[in-house]
Amino acid sequence: MTEIRSILLIFLLVGPCITMAAWTTRVPEEPGLNPVAYSANDTGQRTEIFLGDHKTVYLRLVLGDGFEAFAESSCPTFQIDKRKPMHHFDIGYRCAVIAKTATFILGQIVDHEIESIILHRFINGNRVAFRYTTNNGQYREAHFSLSSSKRALLDALGNDTRVGAE
Repeated sequence: MTEIRSILLIFLLVGPCITMAAWTTRVPEEPGLNPVAYSANDTGQRTEIFLGDHKTVYLRLVLGDGFEAFAESSCPTFQIDKRKPMHHFDIGYRCAVIAKTATFILGQIVDHEIESIILHRFINGNRVAFRYTTNNGQYREAHFSLSSSKRALLDALGNDTRVGAE
């Protein structure tokens, strides 16, 4: 009987994590574009990491369908595995918010290497939580599993890319 209770407890604790999708890589349909590592949650929100011009690495949070949009006065914050610090960017060069999309610059790859504690934690973490304010002033959170993120991110950024933790 104790064994059955233990098994049920494991399913109850693991169950909520099962609904979150693992990371995967989307290969671009057009030649010359870079692949995108991404994950979507069950509410239709999506987070992406991709390589842009000049080997700049971007993180993007995209809201799902519906009327909800980001408040354009502040960037979402995010936290990986409840670790400190909670990452915060001011609106400007490193963070842009337009309607349903928030885009962050994480750094630049130089000689197949990037120093980014954020990217390092995305590769090695378990879960990321984004917190943001909507255009009508409401507070929201979006959660994503980081399952399979290492494989997807290295596929998108280059398998020979080394990610340091600053």
